[in-house]
Order: sequence, then C-alpha cells, then structure tokens
Amino acid sequence: MNKESEYKKQRRNTYGENSKSSRKNIPLNKSLQNRKIRRIFKDVDKVNSEEDVNDYFAKVKIMKRFKKSPDTELGEVLIKKIIYRLIMKQIIFDECFEKLIKIRNKYSHFTIAFKNQIGYALNRLLPELIITELKLLMEKVMA
Repeated sequence: MNKESEYKKQRRNTYGENSKSSRKNIPLNKSLQNRKIRRIFKDVDKVNSEEDVNDYFAKVKIMKRFKKSPDTELGEVLIKKIIYRLIMKQIIFDECFEKLIKIRNKYSHFTIAFKNQIGYALNRLLPELIITELKLLMEKVMA
C-alpha cells in the first residue's frame, strides 16, 4: 500500500477512548436509546386522549437516535498533530512547513483538513505571535 492511500484509508480513533471501550459502548448506547423509546411507548397505552398520543409520538421523533461516527483519517490526524506541536513550540516553523508539504503531496484531502485544523487553531485564545505564525503558515502551505 502506498503512502497516498494510507493517509486516506487508515483511520485513528480520536474520540478519546480505546478500541475495546468503543466496541463495548456502541452496543450499550444503542440499547439504552431503544429502552428509552420503549418506555415512552409503554406509557402510550395509559393515555386516553389523542392529543397526548401525538405528544408521545412527537417526543420520540425529537429524541436523537444513537449514531456511530467513523474514525478520523490518518492524514487529518497528522495535520492536527503537527499544528498542535507548532503551537506548543515543540517544533520550529520550518520543520512544521516541511512536514505539511510532505503530507500535502501525498494526501488528496489535504486542503480541506488543513483549513479545518488551522481554523480551529485560529479560533483559540493564543498569543498574537503564534496567530501570526499560523497565518503565515497557512499562506505558505496553500500557495
């Protein structure tokens, strides 16, 4: 497998939990949601008026169903990590720029992921020096 497809196909869990807890929590959350809905419908039998029945159906419609979300693409995770290291002064600007250029050449969704991560970083409360550095990085990488 070449690097280009690795950045796109490989994924990393960025939800903040390990793989075993994901395997356990997904079925648990689905079952808890279904239990809530069944309890609401159990109470429908006790209701006499049609308006109350409609209220119950409206409640069920409003309730959010559990929805799985896919893990994040490897390229996006690497971009986020590099920008974070620049913000925390763990790497210098030139090193950050070189790494991002390498990823840009091999990752087809680079521009979208990079703009998202830079946008998140610029919206944080950061010193003015770091913000100007991030803006300069954005101009150089997108050129």
